[in-house]
Amino acid sequence: MISPVAAVAAVVGLATVVAGAAWLREPEQVHRLQVRYLGSAPRDRSVVRRGALPRGFALVVLGCLCLLFVVLSV
Repeated sequence: MISPVAAVAAVVGLATVVAGAAWLREPEQVHRLQVRYLGSAPRDRSVVRRGALPRGFALVVLGCLCLLFVVLSV
């Protein structure tokens, strides 16, 4: 039986992996969404692309760690 904590970790893990994949695939579109909905400051296209790899990989790794927690806790 899956616990409520593991269920939340699974949802967070999946959402984080999807967000990380979006950062790696289309960083300009993700940045436009951040500017529009979160009120972030607009940045130059080259700055957005340069920061996309570290952010994308960090989110994917964090999501995988959440999913690993779910697998190990079940």
